[in-house]
Amino acid sequence: MTHRVLTTPAFWAALEHELPGDSEPAWHQFASYDLQRVIGVFRDAWDGLPHTLSPDYRTAIGAGSIGWWAATGQWERDLAEIHLVDITVQAYPPDMFEISGDV
Repeated sequence: MTHRVLTTPAFWAALEHELPGDSEPAWHQFASYDLQRVIGVFRDAWDGLPHTLSPDYRTAIGAGSIGWWAATGQWERDLAEIHLVDITVQAYPPDMFEISGDV
């Protein structure tokens, strides 16, 4: 079963806190490259995600193009949709994918 997934102001505030706009990578890079993956996980796999605070809250963890992420969604019963309410992002180290000349 797929679900409708929306972001909330709290989600965007958490993303801005994790990846400030003047940092590298910045929140807008995550939004451009990885947000659709986060939404897709909640949309398609909600019923299989682990509960956190209560059955109405679930957390998904994944890896994207700029780093690892953990996001929390809340089931809004009255609206029958999922609201993303929090996210933590750990950006990959800048040199993580560099190839050493010592091959």
